[in-house]
Amino acid sequence: MPDLDYFEIFRRIGFLVEGIALIYIGKLIRDLFYMARGYKLVEMITKKDNLAASIELCGFLFAMIMATMNSIIVRHHSWTGQAMDIALTGLSVTILLLVADWITDKAIFRKMDDYKEIYQNQNIALACGRFGGVVATGFIISGALGDGQSEATIWQSIGFCLLWFLFGQIMLILISLAYQKLTPYDDLREIKDKNVAAALPIAGILIAVGLTINSGINGVSEHLREDLVSVTLYVLSTAVLLYILRIFTDYLLLPKADLSKEISEDKNIGAGLIEGTSFIMGGLILSYFFN
Repeated sequence: MPDLDYFEIFRRIGFLVEGIALIYIGKLIRDLFYMARGYKLVEMITKKDNLAASIELCGFLFAMIMATMNSIIVRHHSWTGQAMDIALTGLSVTILLLVADWITDKAIFRKMDDYKEIYQNQNIALACGRFGGVVATGFIISGALGDGQSEATIWQSIGFCLLWFLFGQIMLILISLAYQKLTPYDDLREIKDKNVAAALPIAGILIAVGLTINSGINGVSEHLREDLVSVTLYVLSTAVLLYILRIFTDYLLLPKADLSKEISEDKNIGAGLIEGTSFIMGGLILSYFFN
């Protein structure tokens, strides 16, 4: 029976507890951010049974897990130094997710007041779309930080993470806008009218883009320019392939249905779910081959 290093066991348990605490602190910071805007999330979810608020919160929590899992930066050798590294990583992730939240509001779902729609009008469709956006950002941050073997300092790692975060947000905005131009219906109008079927494909394509960016980056790199060019070309190519996949979805998964009509006119959530899932499937396949 191998000898047990009890100090190492307790050290890892301590880091586990700190990781769980980071998720709680991230949620607390987010709650305070929304409270400053006049929205008390606990009351929204418990007293007003606001499903939209719950969906958006779940997206944030899932993104927090994805952004920190396998990507917590630990550069120091002492226990206190490592604890500080973990805390700094968690704080950075929380701030970036809140910034992404603001960017999504202003750029992707720009024709509506996201906070009013979700917390006053209980717009589940918009909550689903924003769920996709924040989860996509979680994947991007995870890829940007996920370089545990790097000799770079924690500040260098966070600096590169910020760069890839900005790159990812630009890609998410451009591809979501392109998708909105290609659909025969007004996506944002449908979402504002609480059409969940129209929100699911956008959520799916955002997550797919996040997956592809995640697979193309891995923390600090000595070839940043080449990485930016290659990942840009890959993501743009992926966007084209995803839209082609959407066309094939019409014929392969729902051969006798007009997917656009099912989504916009019939508000068929099942059709929207299938289209959104097809985007995520494509993103998973393409990211696997990119790796």
